[in-house]
Amino acid sequence: MRIKYNIILIVIIGFIFYSCSNSTVFNKEKELDNVVWNKDSTLLCLANIEDTISLYNIFINTKIEKQYKYSNMYIFINTKLPNNQVIHDTLEYFVVDSRGKFLGSGFGNKYSNKIIYRKHIKFPYKGIYEFEIIQAMRDDDLKHILSVGMRIEKVKR
Repeated sequence: MRIKYNIILIVIIGFIFYSCSNSTVFNKEKELDNVVWNKDSTLLCLANIEDTISLYNIFINTKIEKQYKYSNMYIFINTKLPNNQVIHDTLEYFVVDSRGKFLGSGFGNKYSNKIIYRKHIKFPYKGIYEFEIIQAMRDDDLKHILSVGMRIEKVKR
């Protein structure tokens, strides 16, 4: 019985250390009206970054319904740096695997995806970074999208 208790305690302590390995510095989520992401409905994120030495991970989060009709999703990300430089990116990620199984976590009808956008980056300037997230699919109204968000985590060493 004591061995079982010790194993459970080690697992809990390991989980605590693992979950403390990243520290959230920015998190924003936008719930979409009528579960539709229109091309004109952008998510604007204003993140104040003061630490230019640390490493960061940037994630795009989506919540979708199982009725989503595509196997992937394209997203445009426009980033305006504090020095007014603008960077345009296109991100593609897969919603289902090759067998049609939904990726991410979820149950029933709803699935959440945490997609890595940038990994282990340093922000070059202190100040406000503007991230504009736009759906880039061919449909003007992308149906069965519950929410879209962005999360920035500081990587702890």
